[in-house]
Amino acid sequence: MGGNKDNKQPESENKNRSFLDRIKDTTAAKVLDYKYKKLNELTVNQKYLITDITKVTTKYGDKLVIHLQYQGLNNAHNFRTYLPDRYSRLSNEDIEDLRSSDFNFIYKGKDELGHHVIDFE
Repeated sequence: MGGNKDNKQPESENKNRSFLDRIKDTTAAKVLDYKYKKLNELTVNQKYLITDITKVTTKYGDKLVIHLQYQGLNNAHNFRTYLPDRYSRLSNEDIEDLRSSDFNFIYKGKDELGHHVIDFE
């Protein structure tokens, strides 16, 4: 049985492994950072920075998912939430405007009919 008795990998394999480890670490952090929250779990009148907005197709039809961020005491917190159905009627142009601008999302709670009240600023 010939081969390398030290079981050392060639330097190119070590570089590739290191590169792959960095990619896994980076993508794992992003997945963990973006948890879903229900609208009623948000703090009323808290400003959240909109970092992205996407249209997704679910078994209940098209929905908008908004990616939000707020600054905590020590670090930024990222999460996603589904917007109410009435926002699914936004045009692609409106969605792109929200995505490309520095808008804040503000959850105002529920109105007297139980509908979520949302503001953008």
